[in-house]
Amino acid sequence: MLLEKLKQHGVKIMFFVMNLSVVASGVFFINQKKTEKATLAAAELDAQQYKSMVDYALNAQQLILSNKADKINSVVNNSGTVNRQQSVPV
Repeated sequence: MLLEKLKQHGVKIMFFVMNLSVVASGVFFINQKKTEKATLAAAELDAQQYKSMVDYALNAQQLILSNKADKINSVVNNSGTVNRQQSVPV
């Protein structure tokens, strides 16, 4: 009796199993695409943050060099340009 029902509905069962496998592969494919997109977005964010850190470091280095040049060329260090006043005792 069971064997007869399997023979009678075998095509329907096979079609159902094939549909399940198509749906399962579709779900797997969609999950894989989401994972790839998330990984790509994370990599782009890391690259952008790295670029901003490099830009910040270069700007800081340039600022340090310009401050060093300003310090060397300042009035305090070039005493010949400073007008000194002598104090008068009262």
